[in-house]
Amino acid sequence: MFESICIRRQRPFDDSHPLDIGFLAEALLFYQHVHLIADESMLSQLVSECGPSTLVELLKEHFLTISYVEKITGVAPSDTEQPKKVYLPLTLWPKDGGWSLEKRAPEIFSKAVGGPGWGRQLGREFATLVPTVDIGKELIAAVRADFVDQPYITDAVAQLLRILAPTYRLPQDLHFELFPEGEAFCVETNIDFQQATESLNQLAPKTPAFLSPDRLLIYLFESRTDLFFASRENAELATQPTNAAVIGAKFRDILQRRSHSQQNMEAFQELVLAESHEIGWSIKTGLRTWQDFLTLLKTARRFKGWLQKQEPNASLIREYLKALEKETWLGTQPAKVLRFLIFTGGGLIVPLLVSLGLSAADAFVVDRLLGGWKPTQFVNGPLKDFARLD
Repeated sequence: MFESICIRRQRPFDDSHPLDIGFLAEALLFYQHVHLIADESMLSQLVSECGPSTLVELLKEHFLTISYVEKITGVAPSDTEQPKKVYLPLTLWPKDGGWSLEKRAPEIFSKAVGGPGWGRQLGREFATLVPTVDIGKELIAAVRADFVDQPYITDAVAQLLRILAPTYRLPQDLHFELFPEGEAFCVETNIDFQQATESLNQLAPKTPAFLSPDRLLIYLFESRTDLFFASRENAELATQPTNAAVIGAKFRDILQRRSHSQQNMEAFQELVLAESHEIGWSIKTGLRTWQDFLTLLKTARRFKGWLQKQEPNASLIREYLKALEKETWLGTQPAKVLRFLIFTGGGLIVPLLVSLGLSAADAFVVDRLLGGWKPTQFVNGPLKDFARLD
């Protein structure tokens, strides 16, 4: 359970906040391995919201893995003056290396700390910890294969419009067909994009947007990119609802495990943090800092180890409650008594274990006498301290 998760840009058209920072915090607490596939705008958000030194420490402590993508993916429409408009799936990057991590990281870190010295040093250190991954011919070939899979394209576009433009009535004979034109594709469709755009803007009238063939194709491209990295990392996939709908049209089973994990995370937090804030909310609202969260992660290693031992399809709440019922070495003696008393070989009672200054070996023995480590020790201690209301 909660082995590995792959997270990409969660808001594909938002360059200032492409990542849900609260979701990232919750994933870091529950999953053994969290792998971010970051572009430049994601990196800027991470440095700004987590803090430069905290972000570097998250990497060095192996709580977080980041891979950097310097290429931009997209779908470029041709000039409208051409007889037939076509759309080309592509990747872009400057030949002078201007988007390389070695160049951009020191600049981004310097901007975050307000000065070039320490910021550039942290940025260079960050660049040594983060590899750059390539998304070239293999990804483009997969996207092109998607574009000629007509049943999938029609289903995926229908699912997209139901989410993006829920009040737009789809044509009964909906078609959205792609035909190869050299390296590009032309589109034939009976979608009324003006009406679809009006429906889209009813959801968020303060931030008007538009729908068009190339924007729908970008969603299809982004969904394939999500799959590309999730399969490459052999990890669960965290993606946005639109991409999930597209992926569901092609692989309806691939998100079942991810959906189960999300439900487990939400239900568990609702149970154990009933009178406190959820972890992601605490981070997003600024109630807790990322430095606070890093401290929490350092105490969570045994909790995450316990999570790893649970079956992938198990109920996290049920397994947690079962762990509370296990008997200790000393049978069913009241836990309150055992926490305050320990018997020596001479039969003396030594109160208040916390005053003994136990060595690591002694602490291990006491741990075993008290029944061994249980997940409640983390939940009722560091986790609730982090999430408490006061």
